[in-house]
Amino acid sequence: MCRPLLQKMFSIFNNMTGTTQIGQKIEGNVTCYTYQGYNVPLVKAISSKDEQGNVYLTVVNNSRDERTDVNLIIDGKRPDRKRSSDMVSDIG
Repeated sequence: MCRPLLQKMFSIFNNMTGTTQIGQKIEGNVTCYTYQGYNVPLVKAISSKDEQGNVYLTVVNNSRDERTDVNLIIDGKRPDRKRSSDMVSDIG
């Protein structure tokens, strides 16, 4: 892995996460592949919240070959696109 990619990945975790980890439910998440007896899910998510109540969500598509669409519902509502981060990126 090249250094600029690693720097970008660490920047995401240092600057785009909250202080409190929160749970999430991923419906319809299938096994992407098995590694050393562990079923690796197609989608992995990490979510957190900061002191101001902002929610941060990092979603990883574990498939190298297939695009995966994800629909978000937070507290029973879909996020307002105007307020959602435009920091969605494809770093790989």
